[in-house]
Amino acid sequence: AAEAWLRMTSPYPTAFPNVFVPNVGLVGRPSTESFHQMRGLWQRSNSLGFLDYEPPPAGGCHVAMIGDSFVAAREVPIAAKFHVRLEELAARQLPALDVSTSAYGVGGTGQISQLPLWDEYARRLRPKLMVLVFVVNDYVDNSRIVHMLRFRTADCRWACATRGEDGALRLLPPSAPPSFVFERALRSSSYFWVWLHDKHRSVRGHVPFSLVAPAVDEAVRAGTGGAGDYYAGLFPSLRPYARTAATRYVKSREILCMGAKSTIYQDGMAITAFALDEFKKRATRDGAHLVILRAQAEYGAWITEMAAERTIPIIHLADYVRRQGGRMEDARWPRDPHWSLQGHQWAAEAVLEYLSRNQHICDRRVRPPRSGG
Repeated sequence: AAEAWLRMTSPYPTAFPNVFVPNVGLVGRPSTESFHQMRGLWQRSNSLGFLDYEPPPAGGCHVAMIGDSFVAAREVPIAAKFHVRLEELAARQLPALDVSTSAYGVGGTGQISQLPLWDEYARRLRPKLMVLVFVVNDYVDNSRIVHMLRFRTADCRWACATRGEDGALRLLPPSAPPSFVFERALRSSSYFWVWLHDKHRSVRGHVPFSLVAPAVDEAVRAGTGGAGDYYAGLFPSLRPYARTAATRYVKSREILCMGAKSTIYQDGMAITAFALDEFKKRATRDGAHLVILRAQAEYGAWITEMAAERTIPIIHLADYVRRQGGRMEDARWPRDPHWSLQGHQWAAEAVLEYLSRNQHICDRRVRPPRSGG
């Protein structure tokens, strides 16, 4: 009955259709229309599967945006997204730089899972500037422990980091377990499943439970068996917590408030630092300038400290908004942390301000500022 009612009242499933790409993981299905029911918005993915215009030709001062659902930005039209607005603003205010942009956003990922977005897509356009959009949940999304608890499997839907027997971190490529096939089939055929997915997410404020996932204890056993003594030692301490919030999703703020006593906190922080090191290596290798755009004001001290240790500049959106006399509350939708139309506009202006102060990124003839920008 629910399925029939939703098919009569809903024009299209709200969930964004996706496919599994080797070495990358789950991304959007290329050249596919999707409908965001909460915003009443249709969008079409490009030939790479991202909600963006087709990538421009390589050359000029190209800016690549990499991030999670803030960069995917299903909530606003493509023409209003911050990277498109940046390109338009730069064409008027900095025409000599010849700025072009592209965006590579996959919801639910952290920086460790976003490394292949640079390797497989963004670097082909030889960007002069790489902008990592950092949000508060990235600390936790980078944790493989969270990935195991969230999806009840030791497999990675996207690239993740794991520890060997010696405790050293290394990048683990994504894999496609059989449950992916069933879940993708539900996404593409059942309006009721999609409605339940989005409704639960909007009401609860976290990613919904999986209807096809095994119990958390099975993930504990799978993770212990496949990840060595390091994870075997961590999972027993997670059992009480895993049976409550983690059976649906480990909330970022709860983990961050637990601080250093939390094994998930420790794992997420270590992998976040590892991911930043890897992005720094790639930027150096490919001749790109790396900068972090901090999308939210909460829990920013850690990423600021990590970036300073690696000499990675940070654009603080909250600082820019405050200098414009605005409020961060107006940068997001009501009951939704994602950027509103105003938030995308401010984000574009903040990156433009950074680019204006550091024009040497695009034009090597321009001397960099003494302060480093």
